[in-house]
Amino acid sequence: MSKEVGQDFAIQTFDQQLYAVSQQVKWSMPEVFQSHILRLGGFHTLSCFIACIGKLWADGGLRDLMVDSGVYAGCTVDQMLLGKQFNRSVRGLTLVYEALRSLWFASFFKWCEENDGIDAIPKDVWVMLSKCQAKFSDESESYKDVLNELTILYTTHVLPLTFDKHECKWYPITVNFAINLLVINHWTTLSRVLTLKSGEEGCQQTQNQTITCDRFERLQAWKVKKTEKRREWQELKQQRKEQKQEMKENKQLIKKQLKRCRYEHSDWSECNQATNTVTRNFTLSEGEQGCKQSHTITITCDKLNRIQTWKAKKVDQCKYNKGNWSECDNTTSTVDRVMTLRDGEEEECEPTIIVTISCTKFERIQQWKARKMERKNEKKENKLFIREQKNIWKENKMIVKEQRRLGCSFDVTFSECDPTTNMVTKSYIPTTDDDDSCENRSFEYSCDLHERLMEKKRKRQDKRADRKINRK
Repeated sequence: MSKEVGQDFAIQTFDQQLYAVSQQVKWSMPEVFQSHILRLGGFHTLSCFIACIGKLWADGGLRDLMVDSGVYAGCTVDQMLLGKQFNRSVRGLTLVYEALRSLWFASFFKWCEENDGIDAIPKDVWVMLSKCQAKFSDESESYKDVLNELTILYTTHVLPLTFDKHECKWYPITVNFAINLLVINHWTTLSRVLTLKSGEEGCQQTQNQTITCDRFERLQAWKVKKTEKRREWQELKQQRKEQKQEMKENKQLIKKQLKRCRYEHSDWSECNQATNTVTRNFTLSEGEQGCKQSHTITITCDKLNRIQTWKAKKVDQCKYNKGNWSECDNTTSTVDRVMTLRDGEEEECEPTIIVTISCTKFERIQQWKARKMERKNEKKENKLFIREQKNIWKENKMIVKEQRRLGCSFDVTFSECDPTTNMVTKSYIPTTDDDDSCENRSFEYSCDLHERLMEKKRKRQDKRADRKINRK
């Protein structure tokens, strides 16, 4: 029938019992009934929705509220919250909703009176509230117009009362959210005002942000969870940092002592599952005075496993002499190299190995080696250049020192770093013009060396100042 009228799908609506049976038939034969869309009737859908409300809020005080108020009997309320008594359920839940909204409005306006904000609410809001209450059960267009006007008046005159005014800017109060009047339209939301912190021209100075209560609760729970995870992560990071620092100090201590002290060590202890560490004791065998008789080092179990694996591979490792690479074979686009055994047992290691790689990979390796050699040569040249600069600086310093010993005094000046040559000029200008033996001397050295020398000089001055303070 649907195909005759040009429809791809057919929609059928059933009561609750027939809906359950038809769904089972469709699930058992999905290929036959794939174009059929089954839906539950509107009455049964609302009944299930009311039952969900009863499941969530019956034990939270909703049942006691409807019974203790004397509106309904206990057995009737039980049937209503199960979705059985449909008309009574709709009327009862509507009465509860109106009662809660009335209490909310009363507490809100009481809060306005206590905070001297009731006078700031214009009379139009009270008039519109009365109209909205009179037309609450009306579904005509006039009710929607009244509701829209009331919402505009609320956001303009009432909502700012829930915020503190400070330095001509609106900032959220401690809770940061105020309940919006959209609850009249059967939605419970939270809103806050955002003020412009930084941005270009054209950005709005204020902006309203509105979210649902459920989302607000999820955001708060997520923030708490995020704070806990961050705290745990920081504690774990600090613990690892302390362990790493302790291992580093132990390693430095061992290096210093091995230069003049000889120790015999015991085997590694069993892995401590609580701390995930192992220990080894060292006892003094040879050494001068000042060597500790014994000390203990601690490392993680994972590091010990890596060390033992590396040692096992090192013992069983086969070492080969590498031959030269062959020319690139154009047919296979590969190059070969023959490697002959140098160290290792012949039973476990092959006497010769042929290594084959592609020509493109071989070219990349050659380029990488060339770049590595260039960096190595540049580093070597820089070291030689710095060594020459230091020698020039030391020679001039010795000459000036000898002249000062003879009675000359100088004013020392430095030029700005020349960006083209990367050099600094240091000048010694004599302050005594009578003595001809005092020469005006100047020389150049690199800017990098100048920065390092100035940094050392500052550190020496700081140490001298600290010593003077400690003496006082």
